[in-house]
Amino acid sequence: MLSGGNLQSLTEYLEFLHDALMSARRAVMGSRRKGDTNVSLGRGYYGDETFQIDKDAEDAVIEQAYRYYKKPVIITEERGVINGDSPYILVDPVDGSTNARRDISVYATAIAVAEDDRFDRIKVAGVIDHVTGRIIWGSREAVYEDWRAAKPSKVANLQDAVVAFDSKLYILPEKTKERVFSLVSSTKYPRILSTAALETAYVATGRLDAYVAVEAKLRTFDCLPSLFLLKEARGYVNIGWERLEDIRLTTKDKFGYIAAANEKMLRILSEAFNE
Repeated sequence: MLSGGNLQSLTEYLEFLHDALMSARRAVMGSRRKGDTNVSLGRGYYGDETFQIDKDAEDAVIEQAYRYYKKPVIITEERGVINGDSPYILVDPVDGSTNARRDISVYATAIAVAEDDRFDRIKVAGVIDHVTGRIIWGSREAVYEDWRAAKPSKVANLQDAVVAFDSKLYILPEKTKERVFSLVSSTKYPRILSTAALETAYVATGRLDAYVAVEAKLRTFDCLPSLFLLKEARGYVNIGWERLEDIRLTTKDKFGYIAAANEKMLRILSEAFNE
């Protein structure tokens, strides 16, 4: 059972998480209303192009971080690592920013809060779907979609499954591409939504049955908040050679993984790449 001090910290983490996600949504919607979502601001810390909508969302989350904490460590896509003491706050300001800029209705902000620089020290995480306003969020063993308990689906065959696939198929080696295409053709309801954070979070809530992104191209802020939610909702993940628990939030390494609602679905998808 949590001690009083730990419970107080957890409550504060959750309050910060909610306020930060809602602030990010207000900033994103404001950017859209102003019509400056396509304004390029150059390259961010990790080399990707930064747009006004990304900066607006990032600024909103950082403002909330400093409202709650004196010297947090903030790891974010556009600015990189902002040094501090604690907690560690991992942020993807706008996942699916091309969708946002083209007014395609699937894009999100993802945040995780940890007590140290490792996945297994994450205490809370959340993802907000900016178009619907829906929030998937939670802590250890308690994950919710808004206020409904998150439950991964029990679908365990591709003939009935809704499976999302990573959109950047052009970067895959030919052999891997062939296997992905084979899976797509075997899946009754394949989807490509182009937002790893939201797609993985939706596996945790049962809206999707799996998400497949096998090439190592995702950074920590793209996937760790959602993978935390999936794990705590009792979903399954295969992240290859890496132990999920040991991944550092600040690493520049990139990852590929398969997220699945249940063990059988994970096995089916993993075996497709082990043949």
